[in-house]
Order: sequence, then structure tokens, then C-alpha cells
Amino acid sequence: MKKDLLFKDSALRAFGKGKYAEALKYATIENELYPILFKYYDYVPDNKKRAFCLRAYMDDGFKYPVVRKAVRSSLRYGRPVLPAEIASEKELTVYRAADEPIEKAKYRLSWTLHPSTTKRFLEELHHKNATHIFRGKIKVNKIIAYNNIRGESEIIQYRNVYDIEDVTDEIISEVELTEQGYKSKEIEKMLRQYRINRKNARP
Repeated sequence: MKKDLLFKDSALRAFGKGKYAEALKYATIENELYPILFKYYDYVPDNKKRAFCLRAYMDDGFKYPVVRKAVRSSLRYGRPVLPAEIASEKELTVYRAADEPIEKAKYRLSWTLHPSTTKRFLEELHHKNATHIFRGKIKVNKIIAYNNIRGESEIIQYRNVYDIEDVTDEIISEVELTEQGYKSKEIEKMLRQYRINRKNARP
């Protein structure tokens, strides 16, 4: 209890001095500090709001609705700086390992550019009922942020992924075939046959 109060006091003291990164460090240790800090989000200067909420989200703050809400509106405070290979495109294909129904997927913030990342997440999140891999498209100018700190090529968005489809079996097969050393042309041929078989099997 004393430790919790110490972290809270230290985080709020840092926040009050405008040391926002320091305040968030305390929140990564004691996650319950995120909603407490975000009660005062309006006091963060506009030119620092975007960095503040994205830093919180990319650490452990993604679990809290108040943090996600701030991220959803963060484009009003600045545009993302994207890698050249992303910025040069008009549209991207993105993927998501999910537990929500497909009609709600576009409201989820975190997607990835890599199918292999979704397979790993699906395996890790089985205990949380994640059972789907979705694939969709997004216009580059609709991206809220890009995060590759953990090598996940994370695309953060809100309501702007479209043409969403459930590709769970296809992605798992593709990643497993790649891991087994098959060439891309061989994989595409196998997946093409897989799609035909799946289509013919439908009632």
C-alpha cells in the first residue's frame, strides 16, 4: 500500500512538472496509474498530447479505455512519422489476431503488417479466446501511428480498416509452410488449391 502511494505521488509530481515521460515510467510499473494520469490529460500541452497518449498506449496503457480514447483522437495534434517504405504507399494490407466478431474489428486500434505476427499472437492469446486472424486494407493517410519497437510492425488506426475478411486457416497454413522452407511460388500454389477446396466444401 505504501509503495502504491509512493508511485502515485511520484507520478503526479513528475506530471505536474511537465515531466510526462517520467510520469509514464511509474505507470509501466504500476498500471493502475494510467487512468489516474489521464484524468489530467487535458492539462498536457497540445503539442505533447499525441506523444503522451501514444507512449502510454504502446507500453501497457492499451488496456484502459481512457487511454484508447485519447489515441483515437490524437491525429488532431499531429500526423505520424512513417517509414519511407510505408509513406510511399497509398494503401496497405494489415492483419489482426482477434477475439471480437468480424463486424467489430475495424474499431480495434492495433493491427500489423506481418501475418506471422498474428499467428504468434493467436497462439499466445488462446487463453483469452483469440480465435481469428483478420485481414483488411487501410489507406496510409488514415494511419494514426506506426510502432515497431517490439518488431511487430504495428499499425494503429480507428474505424479505417476495410474489406475485412477472416483468413485464419489461410494465414496459419502460409506461415507454417514458410517455416518449413517452402518457396513462395509453391506456397501460393498450395494456398490457391486450399481456397478452391474450401470453396467447394461450403454447403
